[in-house]
Amino acid sequence: MIKENATRCIPTVFKRNVRLKMRGMKKTWIPIVERTVVLTVALLIAWSCKEDDQNLSPEQAKAQSKATAEDNAQMVAASQEVLDITSGAFAEQGVTDGRKLSEGRTETGGCKPLVSGTFNLDNSHPDSLIYSGTLTVDYGDGSSCPDSVKRQTGKIVDTFLYTLATNSGIRFTSSENISFQGYRKDTIALDGTFIVKSATNQPTTLESQNAKLTYLDGTAASWDGILTFTYDKGDSRDWKDNSVSVTGSLSGTSREGAAFTAAITKEIEYRYNCFKNKYKSFPVSGTIEVTTNGTLSTIDYGNGSCDKKYTIVTSGETTNLNLE
Repeated sequence: MIKENATRCIPTVFKRNVRLKMRGMKKTWIPIVERTVVLTVALLIAWSCKEDDQNLSPEQAKAQSKATAEDNAQMVAASQEVLDITSGAFAEQGVTDGRKLSEGRTETGGCKPLVSGTFNLDNSHPDSLIYSGTLTVDYGDGSSCPDSVKRQTGKIVDTFLYTLATNSGIRFTSSENISFQGYRKDTIALDGTFIVKSATNQPTTLESQNAKLTYLDGTAASWDGILTFTYDKGDSRDWKDNSVSVTGSLSGTSREGAAFTAAITKEIEYRYNCFKNKYKSFPVSGTIEVTTNGTLSTIDYGNGSCDKKYTIVTSGETTNLNLE
């Protein structure tokens, strides 16, 4: 790459002068000079390429920002769905405190994974019970999914530690380390680590570490950051009336290799009672501001209507999109 760029970018006169000067030097100095020239040229080309990447036309910057915002919407959706799946898996195993909302259902998109786990109980403390272990949600090859194209495969592995304090009413704290083993939804693979922390009457936080979505064409979007999930079971206490509010911020790199920062500027509300697919929640309101190379895009999920629509506004231009 450097040699090719040098042939294209360095003026012919400059290259000829360098060769003439080097011929007049002592033979013992030639290797040192050659290395110095090569290093200098490499640094100049690298800096030039960096400048070229940043000097996008207004239309290019707009397109890049919009694409990055779409990537960000996928990142937030993936985070919410993983919490939903693992929460349902815990409920299936009888752990009903904390962030459980889906009444023990791990069926997203109709797929029926195998849920297994190891549970260890430490009751040696006079004022608390401590549960630890690993919970695995295994979709296998996706053959349990009703759709041969839209399916989930691989495993989600949740290593957890739950502490129930019993000295002044039952209160709990929990920490989870969620990882992925060949996990893929449809054609998109999810990798990285989610650190989840919860406590009685407190929001749940999810810290993304080296998270990455890899697409079928080989491109990938990666991110780190912290999202906060506040759960509301509604007045009826029926799981279908549950909602989740999400706040927080992310930063990372888009599928196009562009660095971004993103902040939820109006909390995102997810609901479970919007559509016939009772195993999945959808965002119905909230906004995210995504900044890419100085260009701002705003993701807007609407005013609370259950319509599966959202928009991305970039430099005054609105793009209408539908939730997958």
